[in-house]
Amino acid sequence: MVKKKKDIRSIASVMSHGVHTLKPTATLHEAAKLMEKKHISCVIITNNNKPLGMLTERDYIQKVVLHKKDPQKTKVKSIMSYPVRYITEDTDLISVYNLMCKHKIRRFPVVDKKAKLIGIVTQRDIIDGLIEIVKDLDWKQVKTKIMVEDLYEHFEKL
Repeated sequence: MVKKKKDIRSIASVMSHGVHTLKPTATLHEAAKLMEKKHISCVIITNNNKPLGMLTERDYIQKVVLHKKDPQKTKVKSIMSYPVRYITEDTDLISVYNLMCKHKIRRFPVVDKKAKLIGIVTQRDIIDGLIEIVKDLDWKQVKTKIMVEDLYEHFEKL
């Protein structure tokens, strides 16, 4: 069986698979504890493994701290960003980068064809992916230059 090479231009090549989620009925305190424990900046709010919304550190500061909501009593569904925009793993990096810029979004949940959550991609992931594309293109350019030089030498000998 031949293994298919992963397309470095797709989100699948850069996304993280370990996504931390909470149910909409979780409290803000639970969300904060999870983010602190896992050293993450957001939590995806799901129902049956389908993304409903997202709660970020920024949401927490702007909607909880500044409005003095009680994190022990307030549910994440009351402040999560909703509806959540998501992408599929075969989406290309440039398209996702453009979506991030257009909608001022820093991260996207990644779903499969049935809209089930399978990962997350961040701005940092996109930058890392674009750097890999540039490296790959640079290497291809070097290989092409070598091939052309070799062909040139070959034809000069004829």
